[in-house]
Amino acid sequence: MESIRVLHLIQASGTGGYEQYVTTLLKTLQGKGVEFELAYGQEGTLTELARKMDLPLHPLPMESPWDQKAAKALAKLCKERNIDAVHTHFLRENYVAAFSKLHGNKARLVNTIHMLEPKSKAVLAMNRIMYRLVDGIIAVSSAVKDMALREGLQPHKLQIVYSGVLTRPCAADEIAAERKRLGIEEGETVFTSIARFREEKGHAFALKAAEAFYRKRPEARVRFVLAGDGALLEPMREAAKPLGGKVILPGLCTDPALLLQASDVLLSHSEQEAFGLSIVEGIQCGLPAVATDAGGPREILGGAAPCGVLVPKGDAEGYADALIRLLEDEDFRGGLVANLPAAQARFSVEQMAADTLRQYRGQLG
Repeated sequence: MESIRVLHLIQASGTGGYEQYVTTLLKTLQGKGVEFELAYGQEGTLTELARKMDLPLHPLPMESPWDQKAAKALAKLCKERNIDAVHTHFLRENYVAAFSKLHGNKARLVNTIHMLEPKSKAVLAMNRIMYRLVDGIIAVSSAVKDMALREGLQPHKLQIVYSGVLTRPCAADEIAAERKRLGIEEGETVFTSIARFREEKGHAFALKAAEAFYRKRPEARVRFVLAGDGALLEPMREAAKPLGGKVILPGLCTDPALLLQASDVLLSHSEQEAFGLSIVEGIQCGLPAVATDAGGPREILGGAAPCGVLVPKGDAEGYADALIRLLEDEDFRGGLVANLPAAQARFSVEQMAADTLRQYRGQLG
């Protein structure tokens, strides 16, 4: 089948889950049915990656969602570059792309909804109008799709596409060196989360759960590793001091696959989670998970073949109890681990790429 040209339209990029999502698509589909290009408002991690991959880059300032100059420039760019589809990820870029249709853009517009978040009545009303110009809408989970339907988006445009995660197998000596770097001793069990230190990611709750765990099992040879960066990292380091070296906050994680393969259980402690990309990372690295029931995690971990434990949001005691069960009940833990291969296939990069490519071609929805 003939290759198509797809333009990712981004305002800015950093080191979060959305950037990981786009990175996975670029690395998986480039040259395999898709030729990617990038139009951007600000330099960031994705423009750096595009340069390394030698992808065409196009500066395209977007002052606001209503920027008609940007919309006209996008329409012109798509015509000049023979773009078949434009992929957007957030409101500003989505509106600019939608307005570009009014300026003659013939490219298919695809938008991915990455977040579960409350919206004002004004935004909800405007979304119902602007999404009429969008051809395909990717929801990263059923929770997101259900939200979009409640908000009045058109059902025939909505398609769930689960996110996969690029990972790599790590050698035993790499894993041993990572555990040594973190100060993990021989025979210790490691509970790990990887998340930006923002309010909705629930690190304060994670510390409460850790305190409850050690209160119930004071002699347990267990370490909590809460990896990531963000505005709340230093406050959380202060809050973790009473737990001493039992809780490690190493900062930004540059090699998630290595950290996870040096760990034993994946932790997700969000107050709100549209999907749960770190849970999928843990699954691909062979880890069962304990997660707050915050939206997307139920879809990943639940069902007839669960590979983790869901705990109600705010229940630190219940979270600690789930960790204790995973630590002490070998049959229970073994059952979760036995279900991991099915989850690995369900949330694979290959499936994500195939479903997204069909969206680009207009074959879904």
